[in-house]
Amino acid sequence: MNIDEIINNVHVNGICLEWDGYVAKNGYGVVYINGKHGNAHRFFYELYKGEIPKGYDIDHICRNRACVDPEHLEAVTRKENIRRGRGAGGVMSKPKEKCKNGHDLTIVKLTGGKGCDICKKISEARNRKGIRLSDIECKNGHKRTPQNTGYNTNHMTGKTNKYCKDCIKIRLKIDHSDY
Repeated sequence: MNIDEIINNVHVNGICLEWDGYVAKNGYGVVYINGKHGNAHRFFYELYKGEIPKGYDIDHICRNRACVDPEHLEAVTRKENIRRGRGAGGVMSKPKEKCKNGHDLTIVKLTGGKGCDICKKISEARNRKGIRLSDIECKNGHKRTPQNTGYNTNHMTGKTNKYCKDCIKIRLKIDHSDY
């Protein structure tokens, strides 16, 4: 794979840039470069942040193993990575403090485990107006055009998602005119 092919395997999912290529059963994206398989998040970390210190893990601050957003990745010791994890004793084993859209759940009542009240109210308002904002613009306000809208099919669910190529370029701080 070349860099353009790799970047074409990235799409926006909520706050994350997710790997849409092959994803292993453990949830981590897999890249194939120069005849070798590797973890997609480690590749993106090294591409944008530099070499991973020897003996360090790459922690997904967002807790999404398929995420390759360099801003969501941090090199930490194995002990720290386990401490931050979802397993027994990990800080992520506690209830969430923010919904997937970043709303503070410590002051917002959850609506039966189906999201936060703020997200629900936004969705209901859009539905009342009969407008699907995602058909007009992305969540960051970029106009939807055939040139800057991409589509990915989730290999696990079969669901097709649309994403904004402008958002990916901005988040990865790149400028590929043919992208």
